[in-house]
Amino acid sequence: MNGLHRNKSLDGKRKATCSFCGDHAHQATVCPHLSHINREITSKARIPLKFIKGVIDDVDTSNHAEGLTGYGFRSPLAYLLRGSEWGKLFVHTERAWEKKCNRDARERAKKAKKKSGVKRNVSCGYCGDNGHSRRTCSQLATDKANLVKAQRNYRQYVYDTLVKEKGLSNGAIIKVTQSTNSYRYGQSNDTEDYVHKTLCTGVNWSSINLFASWDAPKISYGNGMPSGRDRLENIKTYCTSGIYLSLPALTKKLWSGLSSWRTENNSHLLFPWSGGHCLLNKDLSSNALYNSTFSQIEVVSRAPQVLDEDWVDGYGDELSIIFKKFNSAELRYLEIIKHIEEWANKSE
Repeated sequence: MNGLHRNKSLDGKRKATCSFCGDHAHQATVCPHLSHINREITSKARIPLKFIKGVIDDVDTSNHAEGLTGYGFRSPLAYLLRGSEWGKLFVHTERAWEKKCNRDARERAKKAKKKSGVKRNVSCGYCGDNGHSRRTCSQLATDKANLVKAQRNYRQYVYDTLVKEKGLSNGAIIKVTQSTNSYRYGQSNDTEDYVHKTLCTGVNWSSINLFASWDAPKISYGNGMPSGRDRLENIKTYCTSGIYLSLPALTKKLWSGLSSWRTENNSHLLFPWSGGHCLLNKDLSSNALYNSTFSQIEVVSRAPQVLDEDWVDGYGDELSIIFKKFNSAELRYLEIIKHIEEWANKSE
């Protein structure tokens, strides 16, 4: 799923990042540098330049140790330390301090409520019913069991049709038809087709899942929406998946009138097995090759090595994150539960 490709952690949670100092080891509400800087600015009306420079160096060192390099991973304090930005530094500190105070107030309220012994009504965050939580929800347990079965059935189908029948794997020879739009200013909008045979250098075997065959419904405004439109669209994006082939990057010399193609050095494109726009990056970004779509992808020469059949049992645990991030109403509205049940009920 796209959501899992964009997160390094398999529990679906993004790595903690402090919005105040930029360190990836904590969040702003527990930032160890915030109290001192806030005290110096608000109580003593001075900016602790030496202390802030030390914080910036520590953050850069910590992030660099985790491979997080570049300007985008620098501490925001590095920008605010300039004399022309000291006013923004005050606002930046004030906002972070407000977050910390709100968090401390919530923690005190929790402790006081726990100490008082007052029990609250428990409601399930998944199905919405009262009297139980996600941990004891029978509907959630059923949906999880169906997901495991559905994932295995889908992978068995992929293995039988693409691997055993067609011979798809690393090293297979692939034929792909590319349609290019040859429009030029003042001329007709013609489409040209090119057929290529090339080597398949990889398939996203580790992440192939049943949502590659999920036809996401169109979201329209209405009373039946369980959440906001933006959230539902984000869920669709998160669950979107596919079967992608890594092929040498073929690029056409535009406007030259030539039909010659060249292979970029150390560059590969990801092609969806079902056709459509190719993907330029390994992280499944949506950038498409300019004015080109791909279709009629087929295997013309089987791969010399066959994928191990144990592959069909994988990736089930990773998929279960959808039950932690989204509730039953949202998953049913987007027909995700329906899709899971359909594949769970298919015979292998």
